Amino acid sequence: MLAASAENPRLLDPVREVIKAALENLKATSDDLDAALLGWLAIEGLNSLVMHDLNPFSEEEHERVVQAVNHLLRKGIAE
Repeated sequence: MLAASAENPRLLDPVREVIKAALENLKATSDDLDAALLGWLAIEGLNSLVMHDLNPFSEEEHERVVQAVNHLLRKGIAE
């Protein structure tokens, strides 16, 4: 995907549209948008690390991050 996008960035336009739609849905449906955005970015970051075989986390650490995101989404961001 990265090689194709380097050759022709417009190939990623459909992916951009899916991401944009997901973000708009998140904005429209989240009770705590800040927590939702942080959670989304954290999980997307983890998925990117895994996809590119760059994940420095052990399975336990990975699960810890996922659990922290779940906690954030359940409890929100303290003000």
